[in-house]
Amino acid sequence: MSYRVKNEVLYKYRHFNNDYNWNVLEKNQLFFASPIELNDPFDLSLKPFLNIITIDEIRKYYFDAINKGYFDKTGLSKDKQKKQVIEKIQNTATFKDDYINNFQNAIKNSTILSLSKSYDEILMWSHYSDSHKGFCI
Repeated sequence: MSYRVKNEVLYKYRHFNNDYNWNVLEKNQLFFASPIELNDPFDLSLKPFLNIITIDEIRKYYFDAINKGYFDKTGLSKDKQKKQVIEKIQNTATFKDDYINNFQNAIKNSTILSLSKSYDEILMWSHYSDSHKGFCI
């Protein structure tokens, strides 16, 4: 999945304390972190999200994903995939658990590049640039 940012500059705050950060400057390489390596325990947390999401919203998410072909590798037709979702909805607890497990597996198999729209955020300099001793590119 890719996203296009139109006519917008994004910034990366870094410190000089490891090779990954030096590679940004010396080799034009960026480091994509594992979600496990994120420093904020609420990043990618499902708990606040699960309090407000409804079964209909989850169903819509699955149907949209099926329509876009995200599950085509299953070998099932789109209609059969949707029928499976509807059958799973019958048991609400199982359906929500499956959704949570799928989401958590997707997170485990993902990497993240965190960027900022601003180069002059004091908090970002403090947290991600070694208390203002690093760099922003």
